[in-house]
Amino acid sequence: MKKKLGPLELVVMQVVWERDEVTVRAVWEILYPTRRLAYTTVATVLRQTEAKGYLAHRIEGRSYIY
Repeated sequence: MKKKLGPLELVVMQVVWERDEVTVRAVWEILYPTRRLAYTTVATVLRQTEAKGYLAHRIEGRSYIY
């Protein structure tokens, strides 16, 4: 059984679900105007969500693609 997503994880996942693939920067650029989240916060939330089994990533260059 997967762990439940927290409120911020749900916000980030809504961005992911609306797109095929995302980078941390893409999610951050979408959320920053309304949420003012730090880039590192978005990266942490994506890693936590992946640890819970909701996401997977691959590496392209220096970017993680979720």
